[in-house]
Amino acid sequence: AKGLGTSLSSGDSSFDGENLNFSVSITLTDKGLANLTAVIDLVFMYLEFLRRNAPDLSATFKEMLSERLTRFEFREVPSASSHCSHLAANTVLYGPDYAFSGGSLCDSGSVESEMVALTYLTPERCVFVLSAGEETDFAAAASANAFVGDTSLDKTTRFHKLRYSVAPIPSDILDRWSSKAMASAELDPLLHLPEANPFLSDDFTVYGPPSPSKAPTRIDTQYGFALVKRNEAHLMQPKLYATLTLLMTNNTTVGDKYYREVMVSALNEALTDTLYFASLAGLTMVLSSGASGLVMVAAGPSSGVPTTLLTVLERVLDRTMMLQSEEVFNRYHKRKQLALKTTYESQPSELGAAEMSYYFSSVSRCSWWSDTYEFSKTATYEGYCAYVNNLLSAARSEVVVDGNLESLEHIKASFIDKIDAILAKAGLAIAAPTDIPQYNDFYTPNPTGNKELYLINLPPFSQTNVNAFASVRLNLGPASPDRLPLLRALSNVIGSPFFNTLRSTEALGYAVSARLDTNMHRQASIVFSAQSPVVPPLYLYSRIHAFIDAFEAQLLASIPEADLSGTVKGIVQSLKQLTVSVAGDGQRIAADRHCPYGFDWREQEIVTLENGVTRDQLLELYHSHISNDSLTRSCAVVMVHSSKLPEVIDYSQPVQLPPARQMANAAQQGAVADIRLQLSTFEAESATSVSFRLLGSKAEAHAASTYHPVPHI
Repeated sequence: AKGLGTSLSSGDSSFDGENLNFSVSITLTDKGLANLTAVIDLVFMYLEFLRRNAPDLSATFKEMLSERLTRFEFREVPSASSHCSHLAANTVLYGPDYAFSGGSLCDSGSVESEMVALTYLTPERCVFVLSAGEETDFAAAASANAFVGDTSLDKTTRFHKLRYSVAPIPSDILDRWSSKAMASAELDPLLHLPEANPFLSDDFTVYGPPSPSKAPTRIDTQYGFALVKRNEAHLMQPKLYATLTLLMTNNTTVGDKYYREVMVSALNEALTDTLYFASLAGLTMVLSSGASGLVMVAAGPSSGVPTTLLTVLERVLDRTMMLQSEEVFNRYHKRKQLALKTTYESQPSELGAAEMSYYFSSVSRCSWWSDTYEFSKTATYEGYCAYVNNLLSAARSEVVVDGNLESLEHIKASFIDKIDAILAKAGLAIAAPTDIPQYNDFYTPNPTGNKELYLINLPPFSQTNVNAFASVRLNLGPASPDRLPLLRALSNVIGSPFFNTLRSTEALGYAVSARLDTNMHRQASIVFSAQSPVVPPLYLYSRIHAFIDAFEAQLLASIPEADLSGTVKGIVQSLKQLTVSVAGDGQRIAADRHCPYGFDWREQEIVTLENGVTRDQLLELYHSHISNDSLTRSCAVVMVHSSKLPEVIDYSQPVQLPPARQMANAAQQGAVADIRLQLSTFEAESATSVSFRLLGSKAEAHAASTYHPVPHI
C-alpha cells in the first residue's frame, strides 16, 4: 500500500540447538531504501499492534495451527538421503518423539505464550543488516536514515571479497523502537490482523479407484485441450497437481521476450497476497514465463488447487493488473536490466551452452540474453503497454491435471470449463495452433554429404574470467522408443572415458562432460563440453575431436559384453522407477504431452532394452552420427574465448589445430598417445562465404550476423 517493499518474509531458525533467531526480511523499493527508518518503524509498530490486540488473536492463532498442520501433512518427502539427514537432525534438536514433526508442528501453545515470545523481540536484541548491489547509493541511504551510520564499506570478507562495514545504532533510535515508546505511539492505521485464509482445505477425501493406465485422458476444450489422470495406486493421497500453459501469438521477438519477463515479475508482486495465503494452506503456486507464453502451476490439497489456480488466472488476465503503473514497470525493468548485465560475469560454459540451446532449439533465434540486454536499453513503458494489449488478443491453452479426482465430469465442470470461461471473459480470441511460434530444430540429418558443421565463435564476455569453453553438439536423430535405448547406452559408455581423458589424464579443466540431450519433440543429440583455464577453445575442440577418433578406434570396439549388459540393466532400473509424488507424476505428463511416441514410451523402451543391446549396434550408431569420418552427421560447435588466453584467428585462412599438450612425464605421455590429434586444418572456403556471430566482451560492443555452415575438418 505504501510502495516501500516488494516482498516480506519472517520466521525462526536454530543456530546452536538451544537458541533461536527470529528474522524479518524485506525486499525494498527505491522509495523503501530512502525511507528505511519508516520501514523498521512499521515492524516494531506491528509487534505493538499484536500486543494491543491479544484478546482478538485466538481465531487467528487457531487458523495458523491448522495451516501448519496442513503444510506438514502435504509436504513432499525429499530424496532418501535428504530425508534421513533431516530426521537425524530433528532427533538431536527435538528428541526421538519429534523426529518427523520437529520444526514443523506445534503440539501445544497459546496466545499467551506468543505474547511472552514478543518480549524478546526488542531493538536492543536486534542486528540490522542492509545489503544491496554495487550500484546502490549507501551514502544517500545513510543521509536519509540516521541509524544506518557508517557506509564506508572498509572491511572485506576473507574468501568472497565482499565489502562491508559495521556500525552501532544510535541510542535515540533504539529508544524510538523500544516497547515503552511503542506502547504510547500512534500506530499506522493500515496495520491489521491477517484475513481468513480462503484457500485452507477441510476436505481430504481420497477418491478411487486408482488409474489403470499411465496415460491421461484427453479432453478437447474451446481454447485447446486438457490432459486428465487420476492417481496411480502408489499415490493414493488427497493431492492434486495442475498446470496451465497459455500459448500466446506475440512471442517471436526479443522485445516480446523482454516485456514478458518484466510483466511476470510485476504480476508476481501484485499476486503476493494470493500466493502468500496459498503457501500457508500447503499449496504451491508458481507463475512463470514460458517459451511461448505464461505458465501457471499449482499443487497441494486437491480441494484447494482448482480454486487457487482459477483465482490467479482471473487476476493475471485483468488488463489493469497486467499494465501496472509506470513506476512498477520501471522498477522491474531496472532489475531485469541489471540481472542481464551481470550475466556477462557467468562462466563461459553457461553462456556457451545457452547460446547453443537458444540458437538450435529455442522459439526465437533472437532471444539470447545478450540480445535481450541490448533491447533493454531502448525499452519503454509505452512499448510495454503495446505488448500487453497485443498479448491479450488471442491465446491457446494446454491444461494438465493429475491426482485425486472425484471424476472426469466433475473436474471438467469445476475447473477446465471455468478456465475457458475466464479466457473468454478476458476477451481473448481462440488462436489457431499455427499462430503459436514453434521451436527451431537443428536436429535434421545432413543431406549434403560434405561434412558440414555450424560454428558459433564468441569472444570473451568478461575481462576477469580466465576460462575458455568449447562444446560440440552432434545430432543423433529421433529419440524413438526403439532407438533411445541405444542412445542412452552409447551416452553412458562414452561419458566416463571422456571425463577421465580430458579432466583426469590431460588435466584440461574441471567442467568436462559428455551427455545425451533430447528436446521436446523427442530429437536427440550428444553434447561434448569442456571448460579450461589453461588452454584456448580451439585447443579444447581439438581434444574433443581427438577423443571421438580414439574412442571409435579403440575403446568402443573393446567394451566387454558384461559391462554393456550392466549398463543396460542400470538404464532399465532407472526407467522402472515409480514417481515419488503426485506433482512428479503430473510433471511427467506435462513434459510428455507433445511426445510423438505416446505416454507409454518408457515401457516401450524397456521392451527394447530387455530384448538386448549389442556392441555392433552401438558401433553402427557411432559411425553414422558421431564419427569424424561420417558424411551424414550434423555438427554444431560453440567456442567462448578467454581474455587471459589470447589467440589470433583469421578464419579466411587455414587454421592449424595444435597437437596434444605435453604431459609431465613419459608415463603420462604414453598413456594418452593413442588419443592425440595430429596437426589438422580447419578451413573456410573464403572470407566471404563464412560469417560468424561475434559478441563483444562488453554489451556495448555487441554485434550480430548470420550463421552459415562451415566445412568440417
